Amino acid sequence: MRWSKTMLTLGMIASCATMTACKKEKVDGASIHTARTKPAAEKSKTSQKQSDVANKDTNTSSPANTANLSAGQRCYQDLCSANAELSLPKLLADAEKPSEALKKYYDENLAPRVLETVNARVQQTNATLSYIAEKEAEFDKVEIADDQARLIKAIYIMVHPDASETQKTVIGLLSGEAFIKAHSLRQVKGASAYFTSIYAGKNLTEATKLEISKILELEEKINKAAKGRILNMKTGSLQRFLNGEVIEMDELEGLADSSFAMRLIDAVMDEKSNIPQQINLSMEEMKQIYGKANLQGQLKDLESERSQMLALCEKEMTKAMNLYPQEKEVAEFKATTEQVRKQVLSLLSAQDAAYGIVQKSVVYSPMTNEKAVKFWAQSLKDMAADSKDAVSDLKNLDASGSFTLATILSMTSNKKPTNCFHLVDLHISDATHTIDTGIKASWLSVKKPSYGVAILAHEFGHLISKFSQSYNSQKSCLAGKQGNTRFMEEDFADVIAGKVVASLQNSLNGKSNYGCLFASAEDTPSLQVIKENTETIHSSGLFRALQLAQLKKAAIPESCKQAAQEQAPKALDKCE
Repeated sequence: MRWSKTMLTLGMIASCATMTACKKEKVDGASIHTARTKPAAEKSKTSQKQSDVANKDTNTSSPANTANLSAGQRCYQDLCSANAELSLPKLLADAEKPSEALKKYYDENLAPRVLETVNARVQQTNATLSYIAEKEAEFDKVEIADDQARLIKAIYIMVHPDASETQKTVIGLLSGEAFIKAHSLRQVKGASAYFTSIYAGKNLTEATKLEISKILELEEKINKAAKGRILNMKTGSLQRFLNGEVIEMDELEGLADSSFAMRLIDAVMDEKSNIPQQINLSMEEMKQIYGKANLQGQLKDLESERSQMLALCEKEMTKAMNLYPQEKEVAEFKATTEQVRKQVLSLLSAQDAAYGIVQKSVVYSPMTNEKAVKFWAQSLKDMAADSKDAVSDLKNLDASGSFTLATILSMTSNKKPTNCFHLVDLHISDATHTIDTGIKASWLSVKKPSYGVAILAHEFGHLISKFSQSYNSQKSCLAGKQGNTRFMEEDFADVIAGKVVASLQNSLNGKSNYGCLFASAEDTPSLQVIKENTETIHSSGLFRALQLAQLKKAAIPESCKQAAQEQAPKALDKCE
């Protein structure tokens, strides 16, 4: 893509967090996530709290240190810290420290690619600013076409803080569109659900191919509206897919970003939708957007941030190389998968509708260390070439095209780099895709199989929930423990995980409690049995830790019994 990573996709997706269509909500659909936990580096305020608690975990065993803790905090300490459960923030923090060999590998194989890409982006930025500056004298009298005006308006309502009321109107008008519903579904259930929701009845590969064709169609439409090539989608993973190569599951997230952004722009620009008429943005106001933004000041400093960007890529990539599994670890996990599957099947009768589904479901492995390095190297090469091509495309922009580009960049440019070109993904993204009946394992499950055994069993639990009628009484019981049905689906999958781990903990290294892991990553680590946040579909980490401990017949500390009694008296009721 030319400017799309900064102009359209990333700027808009970040900005649309305030829009109704982009808010996370529970939606019935095709894919269910165990967790989508952000890396600690992405939650700086939370990270400090998590680090503090992680440090306390090893230094709060004495009564003097526990006197000021709540019952929930004492429960977390007694149930999780005392049993040496993994702290996710600590795991991520430790991964930031590369070995000498890893540092040498990065310096020799990735650092040159990163430098080339950063330099190319700096040159692209400087060339764009120079070209816009040359045309700026013509902006006062410039006339733009209706398509260009609609394109600017489309970006404006999605990113400008003064357009909040118009956003509500527009989203109301678009609420019935399939891609809006698919995007809402994706917020909870991942990119694969986005594609298969848009193309109901198609498997993921078929749906992805169809959407790529749609993206390329919209690319040409947007470029035509801009009166110049401001987008070039045929690079990176999309081009490799067109060439017949397989897109990694992790790459689908970026593709879904591009798809949603471009579909949203197209829908807002559509004259037949009556939406452009809802947007009161005059030509004079468009000129003011560029005039007030100080685009030169926003983008000119990119060169001074070169070192920051280089350091950021090194930090993120070395962390991922420490955490992503190696090919041999994936092979070992595949053997574990079959043992877990066998145990899950033992919970079902051969006549149960879920039996055949569990038996045939495919478990997809995460991106490995080896594949990630190749993917990053190729993507960096693509981006560097793309930036160089973008410079040559500038000469095709006339005054109106330059004004359109300048105005859009004024609304969407990010001042500071916050990631390494969105190449590194450290989310915990285990998921069950109930349309394809496939399961995606994350790096955590493979890298830390003592947790992965239970997480995989949890994902199989979603298939049982979807296709079996044998556990309805347990589901009703689980809803009673919470007082609502919001968390029932995930709580039920935890029950299956607990049953499987209870049977396998002596034959497989699956003794760890993933509830403790997720509790360590929460904003107030460990400390509520009942979660107050109504926008999530998962129970609190502490609640999940208690359920798994109970199912594994582990001793429940008195502090946990007290916390349950204070916050959720039915939390320790049995539902077997």
